[in-house]
Amino acid sequence: MTIKQYVNLPKKDVFKDSDIDSIDRCGDISIEVEVDKADKAISYKAKVTPIGEGSDKPIYNEDELRRNTKFRLRKGVAGVIDSKKILVEGIGLPAAGGYKYKVEVQDAAGNTVSTPVEVETSRKLYYQKISMKTGTDTVPSYSMTTLETDSLQHYIKIESKGTERTIPYYKTVMTQKNNNNLNAFGASVAASFNIDNDLKKLGMAIVFTEYLAKKGARNFVGIIGLGSGGVSTNAKFTSTHLIITGDRYLWHGMNDSEDAIKEYFTDGAIQYVNPADSSKNLTYLLNDSDVEIEGSPSFTYGGYHQIKIPIQTGTTLETMSKQTSGIVNTDLNVKIVKNWTNGFSWTYSGANLITCARRVRWKDMPKETKDYTWVHEIGHRFGMTPWGDVTYGDAARRNKLPDAPDHMYYDADGKNYGGHQGPHCGIGATYDEGNDSWSGTPGCVMFGANGIGKNNHSPKEYCSECKPLVRKLDLSN
Repeated sequence: MTIKQYVNLPKKDVFKDSDIDSIDRCGDISIEVEVDKADKAISYKAKVTPIGEGSDKPIYNEDELRRNTKFRLRKGVAGVIDSKKILVEGIGLPAAGGYKYKVEVQDAAGNTVSTPVEVETSRKLYYQKISMKTGTDTVPSYSMTTLETDSLQHYIKIESKGTERTIPYYKTVMTQKNNNNLNAFGASVAASFNIDNDLKKLGMAIVFTEYLAKKGARNFVGIIGLGSGGVSTNAKFTSTHLIITGDRYLWHGMNDSEDAIKEYFTDGAIQYVNPADSSKNLTYLLNDSDVEIEGSPSFTYGGYHQIKIPIQTGTTLETMSKQTSGIVNTDLNVKIVKNWTNGFSWTYSGANLITCARRVRWKDMPKETKDYTWVHEIGHRFGMTPWGDVTYGDAARRNKLPDAPDHMYYDADGKNYGGHQGPHCGIGATYDEGNDSWSGTPGCVMFGANGIGKNNHSPKEYCSECKPLVRKLDLSN
């Protein structure tokens, strides 16, 4: 019989469950042995022998072993229980999951004095579901079975704990760092995340969100050439309106209260240039009351890139619209959706959370992309892509990690890498720094985006470089 040992768990009763019937199955191993005389316990020692697949090769290299004591095999210490019993405790198996060992106790002569015990290492993490609800606005939860199943192949069991919680509905969580919206979201999650503190340290809140996006600034610029030979670009007069078309989608449909105050519009000016007499040039400054959204949405739930301005009788704008020569220049300062995020991993006020959006670009996120996103974000929670041998990030966390794979890349050296924040794996893809763009076909779930272009979707599996590293992670608190 093989005993499963959860090497990342401390010996506490809170971890006892259907898999763990005793805290002896957590952390280090102890073996109690009956002998003829136990008065010389110091002469006894544990013998731990790697067995099975992979036992012929070291799990960690010398640098990794120096960096983290939990990467090492620790033989334990013998002590006396009574005249006939000794206890060898503190037998520490390496932090990696899925490795098997034969554990025995030997006397000073090297004779085995215990029944051999076969042990397989595993790891366990915990999560609590948190959905959103305010009145009829809701983001419901769904099954995490795919995530749980995928993690088992890396010898990590992810287990649900506690009852599902809800936080207020946020239509959009803005992913710019340190903004009020994001911090309020983080505080809501931290307040609702209420499983036992020891479980929290080895767990996360899994949060179901609507949109995750960044707001940006843009100019919608257009030219109207008046007269028979005039050439117009991105702007036109109709009988009732001036319509300006932009090259990006407006920050509209992201937050109902912001839509009510026309957050998508900052200010703007319309200028008529008379070709013959500059004294007849005209300028019309725009206010919020002048602008409206125009056109049909490009996607299921929104997506607008046109603004219309009513031509009111007796206004300067009406005078411009009736000119027969010259040009009209339009320049609007607007707010746009700068970019979308499928999900993120974050620690706020001590609460670890991962989230995946329900929708992106005003349409439902495909299941394929959701599956990729959950695996990717929990990978960050694990410590992927590891950077143990480089100089990025928090040193205490870095020391728990194995060496980085060959294709690891990181934004901390000053390059933005297309907005990919944190450590990622670029296998199968190539980054062009000059054009700030990626090409190729990503080959790892830890690529920093769900794909390149329309057809090259990132897989939801780890690549051949990263998969062994997930097994090597130290997932203890």
